[in-house]
Amino acid sequence: MIKSDVHIQKLVIAKILRSKKSLVKISSVAKSEDFNHKVLRSIYDTSLIYFERNKKLIGKAELNLWNKKLLDKRSKPEGVDTKKEIKSYKARRSLIKGLYEIETFKSVPACYDEFVVYKKEKEFGDALFGAVDIHERTGDVQQSIDYLTNVLNRDYITQDFVYSDYLEGWEDRQLKRLERKKKPEDFPCIPTGFNYLDRQIRGIVPGELFTVLTTTGRGKSIFLIQQAYIALLNKFDVCYISLENSIEQTEQRLDSRITKILYDSLGSVDYSRREMRRANEWFEILRKEIRRKIHIYFIPPMKCTVGKVIRIWNDAKRRGLDPKKSLLLLDYLDLVSPDIKIHEKRLQDAYVYRAYKSWLTEEKIPSWTATQARREFKNKKAYDDAMAEAYEKARICDGIISLNQDERQKIGNRGTLIPAKMRDHASDFEIPIVFDTKMMTIKEDMSLWDKKYKVFKKESEPPPPIDDAD
Repeated sequence: MIKSDVHIQKLVIAKILRSKKSLVKISSVAKSEDFNHKVLRSIYDTSLIYFERNKKLIGKAELNLWNKKLLDKRSKPEGVDTKKEIKSYKARRSLIKGLYEIETFKSVPACYDEFVVYKKEKEFGDALFGAVDIHERTGDVQQSIDYLTNVLNRDYITQDFVYSDYLEGWEDRQLKRLERKKKPEDFPCIPTGFNYLDRQIRGIVPGELFTVLTTTGRGKSIFLIQQAYIALLNKFDVCYISLENSIEQTEQRLDSRITKILYDSLGSVDYSRREMRRANEWFEILRKEIRRKIHIYFIPPMKCTVGKVIRIWNDAKRRGLDPKKSLLLLDYLDLVSPDIKIHEKRLQDAYVYRAYKSWLTEEKIPSWTATQARREFKNKKAYDDAMAEAYEKARICDGIISLNQDERQKIGNRGTLIPAKMRDHASDFEIPIVFDTKMMTIKEDMSLWDKKYKVFKKESEPPPPIDDAD
């Protein structure tokens, strides 16, 4: 039994009593026994019967009349404790009154989603208790495992599909849009830290998979480190899974990004007292003001599957990560192995990307990863077709950000950021950037910002080389 189950049940019943759409949608998946609070279960059953007979919602007056009839019916037989029945009657009356006064879910989808989560947790808990009971009675481990497998495989509510009654859902969609506009903090959206880019796409939202695309040594890991820091500053928990760099390397890169102390100086302990004092003060501020965590994990690529990533995510939740306000960074998805035998690399990648994206969508988790660009794009701009084993991976990702640097830009540590693909936003622009690999930072090149037109000016081409023969 989960801690908040009675509270969730009250919120769901309160929504059912006020909304015909909620009653129809919840009743399509709910059973009477899902409400383990006896009175709430009775109210749910009575509401359904009344709706089936009268094609309208039961009102407060009808519920109170039902409650009074229940008292009269139970008071007549001999041996019934009248005082106890009157006490129960008053408790039900108080609960009915409270259900109409409680502030419940604002939209039908919000009510439905919360009920889905509650039911999943309840069914999982009941299945575990059932398996333990079988083991205690029979001592047969396999029988317990079979019972658990059968129960969890039953098609309660975890369908492989999601349904929408499009025309009937118009008002709910508008309500949700208005809520998002009025209270954007209730709809998590994690900015990228690049101001111009964030004005175009707002950021990454739950269920989306974004990847940073570039060739070897062009800042994939630095970009992900920066996204971890930006998420932390915006009060999101972070789960950072590295398949390439050790935990010590990842920690040192984050230390450099957060403290603004050179990466090499941190490693050789070659920094001033003033720098260390400033770093200590900043970490204290992060602990006291932000009150969020960055959970860092390392797993060897040959041992990592999507299933292992899910286990790591669940471990982070046990350690305090808030799944409703968090960001998952996987450095990087190309190194994850499929959990079934597939011989072709192209098909392996497609399988892993599909499995990972499906899980993110189902659990509503926003995630950044990195993708290797093909070698021929080392000195030219990379778009979605530059991804190694490109088609399936590019199609699955919601957003692709490419980091580009040709030989000319390399001299001044400059480059170009291109939104190579945006599923829901425009991607017809480029952002000049500056790489600072010593402090694990990638910034917009503000020297090319046009204040008048509020856009970035294009980098001027270098003059053609002088021919000595002339």
